[in-house]
Amino acid sequence: MRLACDCGAVIEADNAEKFVARAQAHALETHSMRFSADQILALAAGDGRHGTTFRSARPDHEPPA
Repeated sequence: MRLACDCGAVIEADNAEKFVARAQAHALETHSMRFSADQILALAAGDGRHGTTFRSARPDHEPPA
């Protein structure tokens, strides 16, 4: 699994558990943002439910209807 952040960091892991942990740690430590596992996985899938980057997927961000 792979996710590229706006800041240039690339989060990668070979399984979902490690991937989510790494992405959550990056979001919190670098951007002071918290995400659920579902939000991280949606970002990685690019399904549009939570935006496509950490910035656009802020927990308080509501995508357009």
